[in-house]
Amino acid sequence: MDKPKRAHYQASDGRVYQLPVAVTAAGEQIPAPITNSRPMDASRVAAAGFPIISRNQATMQQNQLGGALPFAVVQDENAYGRRGVARMERPARNAPVREQWTITISNGEATTEEFLIGDNTGLLAAALGIPAPKAGVTITGTFGANTYTFFSAISGKNPVDLHRLHLVGNTTAGAASTAFFTSGLLKVMDASIANNTNEANIIPLADLVLPDTYQTNIRVDNNFRFIMDGLSALYLQIPAAEAVTLTFREVSAVNRVYAMEKVSPSFYGANV
Repeated sequence: MDKPKRAHYQASDGRVYQLPVAVTAAGEQIPAPITNSRPMDASRVAAAGFPIISRNQATMQQNQLGGALPFAVVQDENAYGRRGVARMERPARNAPVREQWTITISNGEATTEEFLIGDNTGLLAAALGIPAPKAGVTITGTFGANTYTFFSAISGKNPVDLHRLHLVGNTTAGAASTAFFTSGLLKVMDASIANNTNEANIIPLADLVLPDTYQTNIRVDNNFRFIMDGLSALYLQIPAAEAVTLTFREVSAVNRVYAMEKVSPSFYGANV
């Protein structure tokens, strides 16, 4: 019985590359993990009897056959422009229920204080001269006393897509307060990678009152969308003796999909 033959595709430079499929004698395509991502000579591959599919054919087959070619395989290139292929992979996990983040910053200092939620690289803090939270500041939330640190650490390594912002203002004693909305400040910021001007966009707190908002110390922005990564942050100015709770009601997505290069042969699937 003939073994399945590794399929290849021909790039615009004339070289051929392995595809993550093999073709049987009957023309059936079966998964076959890539064992060599380097370019090969087309004439040698053809002489060995391996099928060669043009890049356009590969794209057409994927579109027309609903993914006969694994849809997670993408073309890539190295820093010198040499073409190859990679597979987009993510950790195995079940679809979760709706995830959310919450952080409460209580300013027990006698002065208005500045804070950055995110900013893993520290570029914004350095540019704005914002120190670590002072001794009179109390921070709690999803990760307890480590929330401020963990939000920065997580988003610096795995950027997160945050949706729908819910804000609650109180005094540090726990009484409802609108002082943060009238005297504080909230901005979305992006750091310059080359120490140029940082980008800042103010979130207008006074406008975030919905028709069904019955408590004056609550603000909701259902249109809030923000990707927090190592170069971005939420900037807050919180008046003295005031506290604000921010709830990102949907941690909509997290960057846990990676382009992986095959470096070891697989012992499973077609050995071609």
